[in-house]
Amino acid sequence: MTARTWWAELAWLGGPDAASGVRIDCDDDGIIRAVVAGSPRPERPGVEVLRGLTIPGLVNCHSHAFHRALRARTQSAGGDFWSWRTLMYRVAELIEPDSYVDLAAAVYAEMLLAGITTVGEFHYLHHDRHGRAYEDQAMEAAVVEAARVAGIRITVLDTCYLAAGIEASSEAGGGVGPTARTRAAAPLQGAQRRFS
Repeated sequence: MTARTWWAELAWLGGPDAASGVRIDCDDDGIIRAVVAGSPRPERPGVEVLRGLTIPGLVNCHSHAFHRALRARTQSAGGDFWSWRTLMYRVAELIEPDSYVDLAAAVYAEMLLAGITTVGEFHYLHHDRHGRAYEDQAMEAAVVEAARVAGIRITVLDTCYLAAGIEASSEAGGGVGPTARTRAAAPLQGAQRRFS
């Protein structure tokens, strides 16, 4: 990357009001080195003018990119958490490293269009559909590659599930019924083994 300068008509810099005439200087590594409010509009070539209000990039710190494959499949009457989870496991069984790159890149591109520039990705698809660990952490590499393709910054939040359900949080069951408590204690099975 080469050093760049932007000039924003208005920019939110953290105060109660937007600042006018904000110059933003970035170095060769893409690191912002100066943000100067009240700057006159530069006349030199190469300065990009940002019209309207400029805000810092947003952060999505809780992403499950593969859930994108569930969009529009869970909005039906009569379901509960467990029916949703069954569908989610079916989707998880179908995802392989190559398809994960494509799916996650599309998710991250949508985030960028919404102003999100950094994502925290909960990564728990560690195993193939037979419960075997991928070599070289292929699924983690897939989400990192997807972020690179989309152009978004990523932090991979490595996650491990040791049980198949929700733990009861008190002696009374924490508001979770007996069926849910039984499922919580159950070992991981089938597609669930991808999450360990």
